[in-house]
Amino acid sequence: MQGYIKDHRKELLSDIWAMPPLYHRVWQWLKYHVNHNDNEIPMNDGTRLHIKKGQHLTSVRKIARGVGYYEKGLWEEPNPKTIDRILKWMVKNNMIIVENGKDGRQYTLVTILNWESYQMEEAPKRQEKEIPKEKPAKKQKQEKYPEGSPYHNMATYFHGQVSRVAKEAGVSHLLANSDMQKWADEFRKLIENNKVDKHLAKEVMDWVVKDPFWSKNVLSAKKFKDQFAKLAIAMNKSKAPFDTPVQQADPRDKEIEFSKWMANGGDPDAFDWSS
Repeated sequence: MQGYIKDHRKELLSDIWAMPPLYHRVWQWLKYHVNHNDNEIPMNDGTRLHIKKGQHLTSVRKIARGVGYYEKGLWEEPNPKTIDRILKWMVKNNMIIVENGKDGRQYTLVTILNWESYQMEEAPKRQEKEIPKEKPAKKQKQEKYPEGSPYHNMATYFHGQVSRVAKEAGVSHLLANSDMQKWADEFRKLIENNKVDKHLAKEVMDWVVKDPFWSKNVLSAKKFKDQFAKLAIAMNKSKAPFDTPVQQADPRDKEIEFSKWMANGGDPDAFDWSS
C-alpha cells in the first residue's frame, strides 16, 4: 500500500478520541483504505459498481481482520458484531455512510463524509526533488596583455635573457613560476608611468644581464623597474671613456731640439722656441 493521508490535530478533541481505542483503530483503517480516485468494480450479477473517492467496498469481517492485533504472541481479532456496532456509532455521529447491496449481504460500501473537504484541502504539496541548476561555465579570464602585445613582448624578451643568467648560476627554479602578465604590467608602469623610452629600456635589458654585479641581482621585471635609474646610470658610466692624464711638456726637450738644430748647421736666430 502506497501514499499517505493527512491527520488533523483537532481529532484529539473529537468524540471518537474519547471512545475505546478500537473505535479509533477502525476509523484509521477506513481512512487508509478508501479510494483516492474514482473506480469501477465488476459485481457477481454482471453489473459494475462505481466507487468514488472517499469510498471503500469492504465487509464487516474484513474490517475485523484488518484491525486485528497480536497480544502475547496470539492473534486477536474483534468480533464482527463489535465492528458492526462501531460502524453504526460512526453513522450516528455523521462520520460515515454505510450502504449494503441486495438483501443486505452483497456488499458493504463505506463512504467517509466530507472526505474531500478535510483531506484534500491544504493537501501537502509533494516536494519535488530540486534539481541543482547547472552552474554557468566560468568565463575565461581575458588576458590584459595578450601574446604579441608590446609589453608582453618586452616581458618575454627580458625573461628569456635573465633565464639564461639564472641557468648558469644554477637558480632556474627562481623563475619557474614567473607570470608574464605581471611582468608585462611592470614594463607598462616603467614606460607609461616612469616615462622611460622603450629603446633605452631595451638597451639596459641587454646590458644588465652582462654586468657581473647587476646580472645576479636583477632577475625579475619588478626589480628591473624599481632599479632602472641606478641601472641606466651604471650602464652609461661603464661606457664612458677613461680620462687620460695630460702629459706636461719638459723644458729640456726644446734645448735638446735646439742643440740638434745647431749641429745640423741651422741658423740660431731662425729656431722656433714656441711649443
